[in-house]
Formats: sequence, C-alpha cells, structure tokens
Amino acid sequence: METNVNLQKLLMSLDANSDIYMIETKFEEIAKELFNNFHIQKGDQEYYFSNLEFYFCNQYHLDIITYPRQLPEGKWFFHQSGFDLTFASKYEIDNEGKINTEKEFYFGGILIREVIKKSSCKTFNGPYKCEWEIFDTLDALTKNTNVPHIEPNEDLNFRIGKEIMSDHRCFSYDDAKKKKKYNELKETYNRVSLSESDFIRFLNNGYAFKIKESLLKDKFSKKL
Repeated sequence: METNVNLQKLLMSLDANSDIYMIETKFEEIAKELFNNFHIQKGDQEYYFSNLEFYFCNQYHLDIITYPRQLPEGKWFFHQSGFDLTFASKYEIDNEGKINTEKEFYFGGILIREVIKKSSCKTFNGPYKCEWEIFDTLDALTKNTNVPHIEPNEDLNFRIGKEIMSDHRCFSYDDAKKKKKYNELKETYNRVSLSESDFIRFLNNGYAFKIKESLLKDKFSKKL
C-alpha cells in the first residue's frame, strides 16, 4: 500500500549527512505519521502507539545514547532497553573495536514506550511491558506465526491531528550516572568530539512524542 511506502521512505530519509534541523523535523513528521496512520498488528489484535521516543546518531547529531545497529529501515531491533523500529543504519568498527567516526556512520530508531490494545483498551506503559505483550507467545513449531508487524489503519478517519505532544525522553539518571554514562559511551567511539554538557543536552531534548490515552480510548469506544 502507498502508506507503507511513505513510511519506509521516511525511515530511510536520515543518513550520515542529515543535519540537526532535518533530523528534528523528520522526528516530528514520522511521529505524526505513526500516530495518525499506523498500528502494530499481532494476529487479530491491534496495538496503537501512544508514546514514542526517537534516537539518531551521526556526525552532526552526536546523540551517543543511541544503541548502534547495522540494519535497513523498518526492522524490529531488540536491545537492553526494549525494542525499536529502525531507521536505515550503518557504521564501521576500527581496529580497536570502536565506532569509526572517520568513516560514514548513522544509526537510530524509534523506541516503543507505550501502546494501547484496541480490543481491551488496556495500556502497556514502558518499553519492557510493550515488548513482553507484543512479542509474547509467538509460535515456535510452525511457520504460520503471528509475527507483529506495522499495518496502516483501515479507518482513514482515524486522525490524532494536533493532539500530539512533544516531551523529554525518559532517563532516570542523577548527575553521577550521567557522568559515568557519558564516559562509558564516549569510550566506544574513535575520536568523537562531544562534551559532557552536549551529551546532557541531548538527554534533555524533546525527542519523545505522546498522545493522551483518553483520546485513543475514546476513538476506540466509538468504533466498538
């Protein structure tokens, strides 16, 4: 479908040469697209996005809290904080096992932080709860598995409109942990130029987008 093609194009629209303005513009554009036009389908169950966090790292946007990955766009990427929908991503490792910032590098994705199950109007709040719900009980003994995937909303009148809010990503770091995390992450890059204050600024940026649970649940109740 055309909507899927549009989403795929958006997920591959960021690369090594994208500047901060373009990255932040695309974050907002993709958030609107996902909230308004898509949901996660697992078998006959639909899960709608209600809180998404965006991550992307390249030479112009050194958001090094982003988990590195080498994947094409539109894949599920599992990591120690949950799971992402990936942007097109690419990087190289140098002889010291570090990310080589002298070569082209860009990677990132969208952390699924909260979803609402349409059939029960139940909210799953937190990356792990989303992961455990959506990827639970997949069939291990047959090829006909209900693998979760993103599908366009059938109801073309389902629109969130201007009700999308931007917010800070969720990090429960005190000052000591921020400093420790900065030193740990910077060590994984070869000659990256990023100050501790810039690292903290990235942590505090409004790269989360959310909508009110009540807004979604009201739309569901009108369709049930």
